[in-house]
Amino acid sequence: MTRELSSNERLILYGLVKYPNANNKELAETLGLNPSTLTTIKRRLKKGGLFRTITVPRMDWLSCELVQLTYANFNPAVPIEERVKKSRDSIEKAEEVIFSAGEPSRGFSITISRDYTNLANINDTRMEVFARMNVLESEHPEVVIFPYRTSRILRFLDYANLMQGDLEPDSPFRDGAGKDAQGLDGTQASKKKGKRAAAAAAAAAREEARATKEEAAFAGRCGPGLELSDTEKQVLVGLVEHPDLNDRSIGEKIHLSRATVSNQRRNFIKSGLITRKCIPNLKALDFEILGLTHLRLNPRSEVKGEELEKRMLECPNIIFLCGRRFEMGLLAVYKNYDQFKEEKLRQLRLLKETNLFLEPPINRLFSVAQTVTIKDVDYGPLLKKVLSLNQ
Repeated sequence: MTRELSSNERLILYGLVKYPNANNKELAETLGLNPSTLTTIKRRLKKGGLFRTITVPRMDWLSCELVQLTYANFNPAVPIEERVKKSRDSIEKAEEVIFSAGEPSRGFSITISRDYTNLANINDTRMEVFARMNVLESEHPEVVIFPYRTSRILRFLDYANLMQGDLEPDSPFRDGAGKDAQGLDGTQASKKKGKRAAAAAAAAAREEARATKEEAAFAGRCGPGLELSDTEKQVLVGLVEHPDLNDRSIGEKIHLSRATVSNQRRNFIKSGLITRKCIPNLKALDFEILGLTHLRLNPRSEVKGEELEKRMLECPNIIFLCGRRFEMGLLAVYKNYDQFKEEKLRQLRLLKETNLFLEPPINRLFSVAQTVTIKDVDYGPLLKKVLSLNQ
């Protein structure tokens, strides 16, 4: 990172990640900041590349059935630039691959597919390309498949808990400072600070309730079969492909009125069809390690996997967690190796305590500084494919 972020910059970055659906006025009220201050700092953070915004659609409502996490070890003798170019032109060009990244000796990707046939074709293409390039080590790429109907996606590109830990120690939004935030412990703070903290806490509670309701709606209506009109399809694709544009600008691109776009956006968010995500720039924020963990669970344990998932989510570093009955995949971000080692020991203790330990967890560590993003969370091509809008 070229410079240290100020306390307000850290707070606003956390707010953007925690409350991605809030507008500037709502977010300023939630964080207890002047709207002009928030707007100025948000613009500066955006210009500095500290975050990007994406719109995530519920693909399981739109005829998709499977999520696949793929990871592989590579021959480091093959230059990563060569591997990335050939992979991008053959594997990542598949609409189903929504994210792919790697470093010289390993890589991983996330794929969403309507059926196993499409998934198998992509996996076969991957094997053929890697074989021709001679990049694979001794084993095949590992694939972990999570059917939407029998799996639980408990955290998906959610950086809020991670960024919360990056706040100032005395921030009312950081864990452990709740009493001061609610004005219940004002002996250490000035009267002005106590009022501001109380107002911020009240606004945050309102926004939290709103966000929780949206998240519940997002998770509650699971299953394929959602039918959309042609106008709804156009608006949905426009929102996904242009997450930073306002409704008027999106309307101009898809030849619909601002009111139409605004109404559909509101309906999509309320129903849970879409949700916005704010993705922080990990390199710029001095995070060093991205960890992928694959767990196979003991089927003889009396403890269900859901209980382990709840305990796993106590770790604020986890940004992605998907589980099914006897298997789990997760991605986590760490400031350094010591932080990863501490979490690894916690996971091993949990597995032993719950008798879910079947075999040692598979961990793949990626250097944030060396990792190259091949495809960066792109839902647009897949969305147009499943909505038959490719022509």
